[in-house]
Amino acid sequence: MIQDINGHAVTAISPITAQPHPPDTQEQKLLRSILATRMTDQTPVRSLAVAITIAGATFARLGDFSVVMGQRKAGKTTTLQYVIATALMPPDTIGSVDTLQIQAHFCAGKDVVYVDTEGSQEDTKDFIEGVKRILKIDEMPPNFYAYHWRELTQKQCREGMEVLFQYHSNSHLWVIDGVSDLVSKPNDEAESNETVRWLMNNAGRLNACFVVIIHENPAKHGQESKARGHLGSELERKASGAIAIEKDKEKKCHFIKSRFLRKSSDFEPICFWWEGGQPASRTVTADEKRFLVDKDYRKEKELTILRNQCFLGLISQSEQKLKAAVELYQDPRATKEATRKARDRAIKDMLDLSLIRAITDASGKLVYETMFAPVLADETPAPF
Repeated sequence: MIQDINGHAVTAISPITAQPHPPDTQEQKLLRSILATRMTDQTPVRSLAVAITIAGATFARLGDFSVVMGQRKAGKTTTLQYVIATALMPPDTIGSVDTLQIQAHFCAGKDVVYVDTEGSQEDTKDFIEGVKRILKIDEMPPNFYAYHWRELTQKQCREGMEVLFQYHSNSHLWVIDGVSDLVSKPNDEAESNETVRWLMNNAGRLNACFVVIIHENPAKHGQESKARGHLGSELERKASGAIAIEKDKEKKCHFIKSRFLRKSSDFEPICFWWEGGQPASRTVTADEKRFLVDKDYRKEKELTILRNQCFLGLISQSEQKLKAAVELYQDPRATKEATRKARDRAIKDMLDLSLIRAITDASGKLVYETMFAPVLADETPAPF
């Protein structure tokens, strides 16, 4: 019994205890995480430093990824060798080398990583030797790492990248050749979107520059090639920059073209070729730029080259022989039906552009004639 100060009995009152808050619902947790992403004009942000420039234009940045695209034998490997070599090249030596107007920010001892998922071991070794040749050194720099993954599965490649991201936590530049081997289906929208998001997150977490390489699908005459699958489209949409490497078989040279630069104006296309075993470069001529930019002009030029190849030394061709000649210059990987359609389309386009004409000979058979003087030699002048 408890009594008050006057001796009267009173009922004891239990002390008040704090009741635990009910656990947050999933919706409340989601709301808090979303509100935490809000930005204002006072939010402090880290500016992404320029990592690679081409002809003075910003192509890639630290903490983000950029894309190099091109068809087979276009010159992507040479371009990538200069990307890596200039990252390993002390600033005071840059002026002594023609770098194709490519300049990566000096790595300052941080790791530079090259992952080759496509080439043979010999190809990967040649890549290393090419970087050494540009740097004019005899031994591979200790902070330059090259990995050969041609024999790995897609799953192993993806898991391997996770391991390397941990191992090379103090990295400056990553070149992944090619990124398509990190997905099971380049045309799968969900997987492609997730892979691109994964690349962005890791580039940001490491504060490193990622350069990924993807092949282009063969293009129709006069049209610009497109990167392979949904993966290629998503990479282009989200990249800090995208460039394309193209080869001009007629002029025996290669072009580096700006496709998309998020933080810079496009640079003028750069032409490079080989002299004495070493690449040399220059800015393209007005005619070459028109060829690269004007689709109609490009189409006519490409069809003119095709016409010259098919009528080499001849004024006329039978229908059968012309079709056979045109097929020789179609994509060898295409199906018979696709080759037939491409062949017929090319002949029709040459007719529409008055590069050839169709006539009937004395026996009533269809014959095609070139509208200009016959080509007597292989017209492949170099642009320099």
